[in-house]
Amino acid sequence: MMRSIIVLFGIVTFFTTVLNAQRDAEGLVKELSLKMQLVDKYSADILVKIDVEFVNIEERKAKVFFEKPDKFEIKSTGILLLPKKGVEMDYLQLFNAEFTAIDEKTEIVSGKQTRLIKIIPMGSELDIVLAQVWIDELNLRIVRMKTYTKSSGSYRIDFSYKNNPFDLPAAIRVEFDVKNMSLPSTLTGDLESLSKKLDSKGVTKGVVSIEYSNYVVN
Repeated sequence: MMRSIIVLFGIVTFFTTVLNAQRDAEGLVKELSLKMQLVDKYSADILVKIDVEFVNIEERKAKVFFEKPDKFEIKSTGILLLPKKGVEMDYLQLFNAEFTAIDEKTEIVSGKQTRLIKIIPMGSELDIVLAQVWIDELNLRIVRMKTYTKSSGSYRIDFSYKNNPFDLPAAIRVEFDVKNMSLPSTLTGDLESLSKKLDSKGVTKGVVSIEYSNYVVN
């Protein structure tokens, strides 16, 4: 009898631990979302560097403007090449929607202890179907995020921080699928032929690095 009680207690404890872990994961993501919502709007200067093999793209300065909840604009005096996803904080839509969050593991990323949490949106209106988020729980910051979408493949964002207001990033590095990169026809002449050329050379991935400075917030 005593053994049965112990076994039953162990089972209850196990499932309670699992449920609490899931609730903790969801609570952590929601806490992170609330922190992001403290930013009503901001502007910043950015330096954009694009690295796509076989394509020579000069780094360019621009200015970025954000307004809550998800209005995002980049202004540049020249042609600015950017992937469709990853640089415009489109992940905010995920955090502000209904989702299920699942703890996966803890992992050291960029020298930080992080919790890897899988986020699955509940609705079908979002382009994002799944996201993995590495969260620095101590500082309540996203260190890395990998996102899977319906229309633009997958992309990974690595975040760097300094002492910016509301922990806005000092820099991000986005790895993306080249086929989903926005390339103005005025530059390429023929977007489709360029895409085929890159595919023929086996180029599938690109990197965009953005450095932020001179934030003006709220």
